[in-house]
Amino acid sequence: MNNGYSICFNEWALDKDIKNELGLLLIISSLTAEKGYCYASNKYLASIFETTEETISRKIKTLQEKNYITVEYEKKGCEIINRKLRLTKISIVDYQKYQSSIDKNVKENNIMINNISINREIYIEEIEKWKPILTPTDFEIINKIIENFTIEQVREAIPICEYNNAYSLKYLIQVLTNPRKEKINVAKKSGINPKWLNEDIESHDLSDEEIEKLKEDLKDYL
Repeated sequence: MNNGYSICFNEWALDKDIKNELGLLLIISSLTAEKGYCYASNKYLASIFETTEETISRKIKTLQEKNYITVEYEKKGCEIINRKLRLTKISIVDYQKYQSSIDKNVKENNIMINNISINREIYIEEIEKWKPILTPTDFEIINKIIENFTIEQVREAIPICEYNNAYSLKYLIQVLTNPRKEKINVAKKSGINPKWLNEDIESHDLSDEEIEKLKEDLKDYL
């Protein structure tokens, strides 16, 4: 149970009448989330809270009386063989609505994290082709590059760095923040026009203020 989670509604948290039963209600809500009910015995619930079965029985009775849960008994003849605990209809509708919302957010966050991870690997792979040895500081700078520039912009900037025999991320960022200017500088310094020099280069969408902010963010690394 330590790795699970429960949803607590304001109504539950603010109800002073179930102050002592709130923890049990949260556990029941978690156990019933998938199927709408659970078969948790008093013994099992007592083991979670390190209390007695009698205490759990009293708390379940209170939650039932306050209309937070319903209790159904399955019988075989006169013998009770199982007990179903459910949230009340009002509670379970709200719970399932929020559960669905959380599940959706978790799924979207996982996709986003996976995409960021894959995206980062692509950047690192491209940069390592140009600068094989990367330091811990380099990786911090790469994170800033990922936040501000596309992989296509990085791929277009690297040849300019190579042509100038510059293998520092400082110069790479200089090229990224002003790619056209650096291309012109290459042309002025050399009578040779490499093929890529005559090709158009993708300009960034950063404003002058954003460029200055980026440089300010990186001043400790450059």
